Amino acid sequence: MPELPEVETIRRQLEPWLVGREVLYAGSHPSEKFLPARDTIGAVFEQVNRRGKFLLISLDDDSELIIHLGMTGQLRPFSDISDPYLRAWWQLDDGRILGFRDVRRFGRIR
Repeated sequence: MPELPEVETIRRQLEPWLVGREVLYAGSHPSEKFLPARDTIGAVFEQVNRRGKFLLISLDDDSELIIHLGMTGQLRPFSDISDPYLRAWWQLDDGRILGFRDVRRFGRIR
């Protein structure tokens, strides 16, 4: 499981990359644990915060993505969505893809 300093490092890396970007398309694995990712279409990322080991991503529609990485979760840029362990993905307005990869499916998005 990623420890607190690792989650903070992820937060710091994602913040300049995400803030101000609009979600053009979002998809997820059909598991209920990942479905909230789809509700972000049309929203703009405003802030990336952390509380404990949870990443809190504020959106301009007054909602917030709460992401727990579980034991093997990764939240990072991807070039395409063909990875079989990609559980959620967001296509951004600049053409980049933010993906949540979780081999063991212990992570969660709310």
